[in-house]
Amino acid sequence: VVEVFEGSSKLGSLGKGEEESYPGADLVVRNSRGAEATIKVQGREWMSAGNRLAELANGLDPRHWKRFAGDLKTLETLYTTARTKGKESEFADELDDWREELTSRASALGEKEGKIESEVSYYKQNYFVRGLVWFILAFIVAATSWLAPASGWGKWTYRITWVLGVLGAFYLVWGIVHRCILMERPPVGNLYDTIPFIAGGGVLVLFLLEAATRRRIALGAAIAVGLLGLFLARAFEGVDAQDHMDPLRAVLRSNFWLSTHVIIITLGYSGGLIAAAMSHVYLYARAFGLDRTDRSLCRFLTRSVYGLVCFTLFFSLVGTVLGGIWANDSWGRF
Repeated sequence: VVEVFEGSSKLGSLGKGEEESYPGADLVVRNSRGAEATIKVQGREWMSAGNRLAELANGLDPRHWKRFAGDLKTLETLYTTARTKGKESEFADELDDWREELTSRASALGEKEGKIESEVSYYKQNYFVRGLVWFILAFIVAATSWLAPASGWGKWTYRITWVLGVLGAFYLVWGIVHRCILMERPPVGNLYDTIPFIAGGGVLVLFLLEAATRRRIALGAAIAVGLLGLFLARAFEGVDAQDHMDPLRAVLRSNFWLSTHVIIITLGYSGGLIAAAMSHVYLYARAFGLDRTDRSLCRFLTRSVYGLVCFTLFFSLVGTVLGGIWANDSWGRF
């Protein structure tokens, strides 16, 4: 058993059952069969299946090798059973037994009780897909309300748009919160995390702007931002094809900096996205001559975009400075 941390040091070969805790090391590891290999310690990082198989092929960690080989055999058995007609109940029983075994293993490794069930619930609920559906419905209703905004129909569709938009925002925000609970860290830790977080921040800010102005513009922009953000998140998840709840690299495991630098600069990104959306509304209003019939429209958009740009610059500046401090603290340079 080798405890690994960051840093630089040299260790000799380890005897059977010995443990060492060093700030990073080049380790010469020898297993029970006498096979020897030198490994470079980089931290407690998640290992892909390919890397794990490569490690096992080199003769390291025979106990885990036996367990891993057993898991592969179990998966093969489950696959064969699932494809055989008339064995549905047998497949369900075998799958349930394996689930209980994996749960007991996770508990032995220190996973909190109920965390696996919570993660299964997260995937079953599919928050972001449900939020996307509500935002699509809200966008359709909002588009029909623009045909006659001053009529009774326009007033009713405006209210329905609010309800549908709030439902979409609820699933978006609760999906982000549930991810935070599962990963036990702030909401943004990888590239995928930034997409729903920026979309959620943009939607909430635009909702507040709409509640203060009642001009329907911010509400429409909020629906569009939520729809676009969740669509991009789903597309990115499919293209990237990775586990987006994987553990962070060792150097990034700081809830303080994740709560300050990362959140602040991502809010700056969100403000920039909102400013861009409102600026597009301004350009279309000028292109179709809407400013001629409503002079206050362009003044409202100009002031809104100005405030949003100031918001973006402030949070981006503070976030960048904090990022430099974090980089200097972690790597000694920026």
